[in-house]
Amino acid sequence: MHQAIISLKEWNKVATQLNNLTLFLRKPYIIRLIRELEKAFTDDESINMRIEKKLHDGFLVKVNGLYSKLNFRDMPWNYCCLYQWRVVSPSLIGKVLSCKVVNIKTLPFSCQVVACRINDQIPEIKVGETYKSIVVSKTIFGVFVDAGIHFGWKYGSFFGLMHKNNMNSPLDIDILAEGQTIEIAYWGKNNEGKLIFGCNEDKYQWFKEKFDDLLYNNIQVNVFEHDNKQLTFYAHGKFKSKLCAPKKSELGIELYKRAVKRLVGGDVITCKILRVNNRSQQLHVLWNSMSEISLIGNRDFLRRKNVNGIISILPWEQDSYNDLHKLENAVVGLRVLHTGDRISFVYNDDYIALLSKEERYYHKPGPDINGALNRLVHDDIIHCRVVKVDYENSILHVIWDCSPEIAEISKRPEKRKPVSKSLLRGSLSIAESIDKDVLGKLSLFGKTVSVLVNKVDGRSGKHKNEYVVDKKFHAALNIVSSSYSLSVKEKKQIEAGLADQEEFAAEVTGYRNGLVQVKWDIDKNSLGKIP
Repeated sequence: MHQAIISLKEWNKVATQLNNLTLFLRKPYIIRLIRELEKAFTDDESINMRIEKKLHDGFLVKVNGLYSKLNFRDMPWNYCCLYQWRVVSPSLIGKVLSCKVVNIKTLPFSCQVVACRINDQIPEIKVGETYKSIVVSKTIFGVFVDAGIHFGWKYGSFFGLMHKNNMNSPLDIDILAEGQTIEIAYWGKNNEGKLIFGCNEDKYQWFKEKFDDLLYNNIQVNVFEHDNKQLTFYAHGKFKSKLCAPKKSELGIELYKRAVKRLVGGDVITCKILRVNNRSQQLHVLWNSMSEISLIGNRDFLRRKNVNGIISILPWEQDSYNDLHKLENAVVGLRVLHTGDRISFVYNDDYIALLSKEERYYHKPGPDINGALNRLVHDDIIHCRVVKVDYENSILHVIWDCSPEIAEISKRPEKRKPVSKSLLRGSLSIAESIDKDVLGKLSLFGKTVSVLVNKVDGRSGKHKNEYVVDKKFHAALNIVSSSYSLSVKEKKQIEAGLADQEEFAAEVTGYRNGLVQVKWDIDKNSLGKIP
């Protein structure tokens, strides 16, 4: 008979198994531990395991006194990547969890276990309370944290996000390190049911209002007035809001605009939430209470205008309004202001007064005041009678009928150019007080005119176009097309293609900043050019 020949490698394997068997025979308690694990496997019972050491893709655990491996994927909870497990795993060393045996072998000994789902009553974390959490990973928009460490991982994971906007400063994200334990507050859940954490108390107050759920609902907005008379709006008195203008209103846009101008600090208005900007923590709201708009829009107010031309809206308190109302038919002192060749009059250095010569204001033929007007100097005080208070336009309508005062000033030598008669209300048309050149430009409105192209050298050395209307008015050109929308680049290319002294037809659409505004439709009249 031939004897079987085995290799040295196979012999070493057999020798190892014999040594293991000898070990079990020498230590009967090991066999007992294995038998207990086999019974737990057969009966599908849960037993405790203790995490001893972290491995590359799991843990080394001790189950019933014997070592086994537990993979990360067999834990009661999961993370999105292996990297996050490696950050959290050091905090799990020494923790005891329940597990089940899913596979066991005696020779050689091997045991595979999986952690049991946590069936204990998981406590509900409370909104606004602070919990110890571990930083699992960092991103450009915040840090992912897990508050399960607060309970010693007894109830599993409480995984969520702390956005950098929820921190005291967005720069705090650079200070935090993965694996670091921090104290943060639980803010609740987002629309997807994910946990949200933060540490900024002011931003938490915004978050807990849950404005996203109130979108298109009404909310009370408080009006605040600053020292510079600027108005700001705050929902519930503390959340910054932006008042949006409607495209149309049942009461009319003019009344709506007037109501906004007459708002004062301390007003509370009802608005609808149109948009919620959680990043800047600002609401976009629309004032939609018709009763409030009507009431505030018809408030009595005066538009205040100082001598420097700065205008701000100051609604009148009732007492002040009554005092002003008493000025009608009263004699007041007006200060004379010289601005170039023109004069103007102000009351209390705040409100413009308009001198009138209309005969209906006089019970007898009025005095000839033209000579006196020509001799008024800066800071003169003249006494006039108020015939009307125009609250809407911030103007006092007055007449100068103090004969002794007029006679005294008329005796002065004439030191300045006679004042324009257009200062006297009601005696001249608007056209007589407007620059004739401006009138000529305005008369072109809506007409089709000839536009001449002049090529001139620009500052950079490149040629640029200047346009002249009717060979006397400078113009600004707007190129359009009836068939499609022109880009800025296409418009520049069309302008660059125009030749010097070339003419084309265009429509006058307005007058702004000293230039006639013309529109050239390239689809009409052979590209609009005039041969």
